[in-house]
Amino acid sequence: MLPAGGLAALLEAVIRYDGDPAATGPLRDWQAVALRVLAIHAVIAATYSLWPHKAPVPAASASKAGRSAS
Repeated sequence: MLPAGGLAALLEAVIRYDGDPAATGPLRDWQAVALRVLAIHAVIAATYSLWPHKAPVPAASASKAGRSAS
């Protein structure tokens, strides 16, 4: 996520330095792409934080649990 955020910040600095709206149009487009990538990665990171993966059950424990239930 850090590279996409850094890219968006650098593009903003170049856009402000140049100031010509006609010349900075493509830079704004790339900035939108970088922010979209940042948002997608943030959503993925949030889902891993909210719903972490469960540790796999070892095969020996699973077979013992099945025998004790029957």
